[in-house]
Amino acid sequence: MGLCLTGNRLVLRSLELRDCAEMVRILADPAISYWVPILPFSYTASDAKGFFNLLQDNPHRQVWAITLKEEFIGLIEEYPNFGFWLDPAFWGQGLISEAADLVLKKYFSDPQASPLLASVRLQNQRSMRVLAKNGFAPNGPPVASYSKALRQSVPLQPMALTPDQWHFLNPVFIETQRLQIFPLAQVHQDALFDCLAQKQVARNLAIVPHPLPRGFVGRFIEAARWKGAWNGLFALADKTQNVIGMIGFRAAPLSAPVAADLVYAIHPKQWGQGLMSEAVNAFCAFLFRRYPLEAITADHFKDNPGLRPSLQIILRIIPAWGACCKKRVLCQYRCSHIPARWENRRQGLSLRP
Repeated sequence: MGLCLTGNRLVLRSLELRDCAEMVRILADPAISYWVPILPFSYTASDAKGFFNLLQDNPHRQVWAITLKEEFIGLIEEYPNFGFWLDPAFWGQGLISEAADLVLKKYFSDPQASPLLASVRLQNQRSMRVLAKNGFAPNGPPVASYSKALRQSVPLQPMALTPDQWHFLNPVFIETQRLQIFPLAQVHQDALFDCLAQKQVARNLAIVPHPLPRGFVGRFIEAARWKGAWNGLFALADKTQNVIGMIGFRAAPLSAPVAADLVYAIHPKQWGQGLMSEAVNAFCAFLFRRYPLEAITADHFKDNPGLRPSLQIILRIIPAWGACCKKRVLCQYRCSHIPARWENRRQGLSLRP
């Protein structure tokens, strides 16, 4: 059957030839074509078969059949233009919202995802609410589009959803026994400044100056703000969401092998409790789940021996090479785990979404 997306009530799958008869039956109701300009009325078996063949000839178009208890009830298009329609018998049950959530999570799991475009008739408040709920915003003024069913032009509102906006509305949240990890934001500036301004912390981070300028942290957070791409900076917090440090990564998708470099710091008041080991373990599990990584690398200065045991315990690392940085020897390590083996280390972790 191919890839399926499974929700609480729905299963989304590829459109199949047998769905054409159901499409004709459902689209016999003019309530759908009234709102969807590209749909003719009446909708014939020839129209359905032509649409099916069009998808077969254009595999870049990602269209999902919406099924409820194995019954075909509608369509949702992921790319290149996000859109949907549903059997009116199932309106008002939140099914389109569930289908949209499944498709958008799948689409924006790609770190190279581009903004997603949609359009909706100005008077179509139901669809407008679904789009707005998922983060779509107006993308320019209304434009005229020809409605095949009404045989006249109707105004459409272009909409767009960027990866930045989707990930802002659907932030990663990782929880362990003692910690929470979530994207850093400007609201965390003061807490992170208090951590990075500590001399013991700054001297072990080649990227942080000391004394630390007040404006550095805000620029640092913005430059590495999590947008679902190949880098991100996350807050390391206790169970009351008091930020006590940070953990982040930077990956090079075109490298071979594809590897992510870790960066991490925790306030000296929290040293010696195994919290960073706990954080690295949880964060590596997330990275291997989220990205097609073949390796994770980490480093520390040779005269900072406290980090080496943590890295060795959590990453089962092997030395890769040493380099000179700030006249101190920088030891770099490569994670010897492969993603499949890391899955066995995820006990006690809660990752969402």
